Amino acid sequence: MEDAKYAIVIMGSAAGQTKDAVDKLREYGIHVGMIKVRVFRPFPGAELAEALKKCQSVAILDRAESFSGNGGPLGSELKAAMYDAGLKIPTVNYFYGLGGRDYTVEEARDVFKDIREIVRRDETPVQFKYVGLRDRDAKKDQVFDFKGPDKMDIRISGDGIKVSE
Repeated sequence: MEDAKYAIVIMGSAAGQTKDAVDKLREYGIHVGMIKVRVFRPFPGAELAEALKKCQSVAILDRAESFSGNGGPLGSELKAAMYDAGLKIPTVNYFYGLGGRDYTVEEARDVFKDIREIVRRDETPVQFKYVGLRDRDAKKDQVFDFKGPDKMDIRISGDGIKVSE
């Protein structure tokens, strides 16, 4: 996480797919990272904010929405902790695995692309997004073009990610 520009914060078994995406993207020099939250109470807000302070954007992944209207449980807690720490990093709360759907390495890669695009376009992020609900199969041949110092095309292949320079 020391050199990560883009990070995913996640809980539970889906962290394995995210870790696979992180490892593959790092092989190609893309500065991404992941934090797996293992304990929710007491919430490690100060520690997470400290670990994320050098990131350019952050994705917070929740498996469920909460009744608060402020995102999922992890999203609302982490955004509050980042606010308390004075961090003004663009964050998006993603919801994955709804209805028992699988969360894949490709979807983790798509989340990294999405949060990178927010920074690249200097956009105000949408606060909530859903992963894997529609058009999953339509994306099989989609090319993701990373512009800038880590420019490369990333395509879905048999092992989940194929990079061509």
